[in-house]
Amino acid sequence: MKQMISLILALCLLCCALPAGAEEAAGAKAAAIERKTVPVYFGQAGKVLEDLPLYYLDGVKDLPYMDLEELAPALNRIYRKTMDLDQDLYEGAYDEENRMFIVYYEHAAAAVVFNLADQTIELVDYELINSMNGKLMDILYASGYNSETGLPELFERTPQGQLARKGSIRTIELELYDLRILERDGKRLLPMHLLMTLMFGVPNGVMVNFNGEALFMGGTKMLSEKERDPETGRVVENRTEMGELFYSAPRALRSRELATVGLAELCLIMDTFYGLKEAHNIDSFYELIVNLEMEDAFLDPDPAKADQALADLINYYLDDLHSGYLHNSHLTGLDEEIRMGDGYSSASYDRIMYMMREAKDAVMPEGRYAYHEVGNTAFIWFDEFIANEGIDYYGLNLDDEDSIQDTISLMMFAHHQITREDSPIKNVVLDLSTNSGGDADAAVYIMGWFLGEAQLSTVSTVSGAQATNIYHVDVNADHVFDEEDSLYRNYNLYCLISPLSFSCGNLVPWAFHASGMVTLIGDTSGGGSCVVLPMATAWGTIFQTSGPSRLAFIKNGSYYDIDRGVDPDIHLTNAMTYFDREALTEIIHGLR
Repeated sequence: MKQMISLILALCLLCCALPAGAEEAAGAKAAAIERKTVPVYFGQAGKVLEDLPLYYLDGVKDLPYMDLEELAPALNRIYRKTMDLDQDLYEGAYDEENRMFIVYYEHAAAAVVFNLADQTIELVDYELINSMNGKLMDILYASGYNSETGLPELFERTPQGQLARKGSIRTIELELYDLRILERDGKRLLPMHLLMTLMFGVPNGVMVNFNGEALFMGGTKMLSEKERDPETGRVVENRTEMGELFYSAPRALRSRELATVGLAELCLIMDTFYGLKEAHNIDSFYELIVNLEMEDAFLDPDPAKADQALADLINYYLDDLHSGYLHNSHLTGLDEEIRMGDGYSSASYDRIMYMMREAKDAVMPEGRYAYHEVGNTAFIWFDEFIANEGIDYYGLNLDDEDSIQDTISLMMFAHHQITREDSPIKNVVLDLSTNSGGDADAAVYIMGWFLGEAQLSTVSTVSGAQATNIYHVDVNADHVFDEEDSLYRNYNLYCLISPLSFSCGNLVPWAFHASGMVTLIGDTSGGGSCVVLPMATAWGTIFQTSGPSRLAFIKNGSYYDIDRGVDPDIHLTNAMTYFDREALTEIIHGLR
């Protein structure tokens, strides 16, 4: 442990010039500190920690801080409960000579270094924080192993299957955001929400949200889910049990301190972790907010005005389809209506969706089949990649269409039908023409099924790290990963794409294109390269954004971004043709 911290310290010293000594901020007043402990809730599982220690300064009641000394122990207690671990993941150490507090991740050479002398935060191999298997940017959620049966399941991470290049140390200059690591009464303090977002939220891909009484951490649907009322067309929010608890906190105005720190933290987090910052020509989110004349709204004591500004920033000006305003702050309350608009890209996507739906209804008034055969051609269709937990995939009756419960079970059913004895199938068409994305695990499964292996390449916009992870999949439910689980040797493979093919619906066609094994039919896919990152503001607003893990494909050893979409090999010019299975079958027959 000491050798690792020495190595991390040496790396950080190479990246910054430290003064020979360090002094307390000149004239700094001793702040009145009040200590308070609050519970932590994770997902729908309920309380995972009783007593997260927080500190409040100078009587400000809505802006909690954490002591760096208490950060690693708190993280360890949370991880032990949420991941059922019997060991600690983090250790903290203070280097007094260089005035650096290091939070070190035990499972990899990864750390976050809080430099009190330079007032910086240095992210060292940040992509490996919370990487339990040690693989760089492995975004597959499934373990590939059933601990109860002792058998491999669904996925295999190939032993030799990673091409990885670590990135550079990322340095966050706190003073650019008018933030500081405060030293009071022997404690080293930073805003709690910033610390927990850096150390838990981003590494785990979850939001970190505080309502003044408890800390809530989980996916964006942890607190409430949105659905459209079919009669009124209005979008309504249905609160979960955790949501009821979160929104039970009283509505209130924000203190000047919370408003100021909240805006600074939002800018810091987006500058560091927004994956499309360069593509959007954003040098600084604070400059962007000033240029859009939104600063006053973000600093207003009324949280509803700040929430509206955030909705406009995300929905109108980022407008990348992955980013979006989701739920009001607890201080604003769910009854306050925030105006939700669309930018150009979102509005264009909606227009194309409406056009495609009209075409579908005209050609397929009875609806679409998940699996459908026309002569020697099998069509597989779904609108969203879904991988549900809790399904007994190895207990499914694959002769029964009712076994289809998610994308993975659909693929298993389709494979069973396609490869059945005396099957007439020669051509397999995956219809992603109206697919807006979803779970990466399901996308990996389909890539492995079609191509024999799934290569998932990722670039980090935080450090420049690059990685390609390779997976095999078990489709015929025999717990073995072999040639019997793939299609590319024995079938002609096709994929339908359109401008609606977004996110994973764009990733899979790119993988097909790069392989040269699958013919793409339709129109240029909709793009979307970043893994979605759930977020919350320091004052409690929930949103999501394009995160720092950008999906890519490799050609000639170079990583290429997939955000602009992939072009088809065969163009379709009539929307109705996408849904006319007989016409598509004729087109496919004409290609051979």
